[in-house]
Amino acid sequence: MIHETAILERRERATREPFVVRKSTSEPLFADYAVLSRASSKRYRVALRGFEPGDS
Repeated sequence: MIHETAILERRERATREPFVVRKSTSEPLFADYAVLSRASSKRYRVALRGFEPGDS
C-alpha cells in the first residue's frame, strides 16, 4: 500500500512540476539520467534499468 501511494504521489508531482531531464550515459534507453526540478532547483540522479516498477 505504501509503495503504491509513493508511486501515485510521484506521478502526480511529475505532471505538476517542470523538470529538465538529461541522459548521463551513452546507453540507448536503460541509462543514468540527471533530473533537475525547476520548482525546487534540486537535482536528482535516476537510473532506469527496466520497464516494470522496482526494476530500477
